[in-house]
Amino acid sequence: RYLKDNNKFEEAFNKSKELLKIDKNDPEIYALMGDISKELQNYPVALEAYMNCFKINRNYERCTSKLYNFLMQIEPSIFLDKWVQAFELILSDKKNLGQKKLFIIANRAIKFLKLNNIVKNLIKTSDIFYNDPNTFRLLENKSIEELEKILSALSRSKLFRLSINETLINDIEVEKLLIFFRRFILFKIYDVKFLNSITSLIESLALNCFFNNYIFYISDNEKKELKNFENKILDPKSNTHNLDTIQLLCLGMYQNLSNSILTEKFEIKKLPSKFLKHCIIDAREEDKLIKTIPTFNHINNQVSLKIRQQYEVFPYPAWLYTNTYLQRTNMKDYLKSLEIKLYNNDLFSKKQIKILIGGCGTGKEPAEIGELIENTEITAVDISKKSLGYAARQCKEMK
Repeated sequence: RYLKDNNKFEEAFNKSKELLKIDKNDPEIYALMGDISKELQNYPVALEAYMNCFKINRNYERCTSKLYNFLMQIEPSIFLDKWVQAFELILSDKKNLGQKKLFIIANRAIKFLKLNNIVKNLIKTSDIFYNDPNTFRLLENKSIEELEKILSALSRSKLFRLSINETLINDIEVEKLLIFFRRFILFKIYDVKFLNSITSLIESLALNCFFNNYIFYISDNEKKELKNFENKILDPKSNTHNLDTIQLLCLGMYQNLSNSILTEKFEIKKLPSKFLKHCIIDAREEDKLIKTIPTFNHINNQVSLKIRQQYEVFPYPAWLYTNTYLQRTNMKDYLKSLEIKLYNNDLFSKKQIKILIGGCGTGKEPAEIGELIENTEITAVDISKKSLGYAARQCKEMK
């Protein structure tokens, strides 16, 4: 490190390589090699070093942040396999990454994916189809088969799936691309063989839509197709033995299925495990927890009632991970880090500090404070019981 700090980079790098022969599992050495290579603008070598550092100890934030910062700072001008591997590595550890960093790095990965020629061409195609949802029916069989092959390839792309699973996409071109995929899959709703070949992609799209409250635009043609298919499912005269669970997953791209009567017509246990948990089982568990949450006041104000209704339909934010805190602290040090001074220090003499959080929503803030600050008792209140149900389930799982 002394050599690096004195701009003797080549000598420092060679010394680091010698140290690796003594201990090849020291993340600090790899972090140092990454820093040196980055200074020398040898970015592939730097990235490899940061990846090794990350693999050795994912719980050491000082080292793992090196990979995150590198991917945020260094943008390749072409699509490179090493960057694919790096994004896949960091996005495979979403819990330690945390919700905020996940959103940022996932959108960075999406931007990188746009360097891929296949994705580039798909974006151009999706822009054409966006304004004319009936175009699929005018395509020749050859064009449809080509689209099927492309979607099958994307379904096998781990990076693409990791990037869109639970993340709000802030790129309008990619949003149109996902809408395009969803429309094409709905167009193929009766082609069960094809649908089963892209199960992973359909699950990722369904998860993305669920966690983003189904904000994507739905054309009139899609609404008609959905209505016709749902009517067929619910028709007592219809032969439901021909239905496949993959078709229910397709409907999950368009609507919340947790309390849908449609689920009664399928074997939901055959749904992909992640979708089944987050989109059906969790919501049903929240409904049970809601019944145990006490109410201490009634709301009469009309504005407040309308606000509550909004959050009863769409609890916000839908989160999976806290903004990770790998090292806990106490209230005194926490307030000190915020440069907050208390003139009465009696608070710190208590064995347990009580905290009240008003308007807690789905519980992300109380969950993070509970993770970060030791010896606390947190009371969280909100206007929406649906949001509190989400909060209660998340905190129950975190314990």
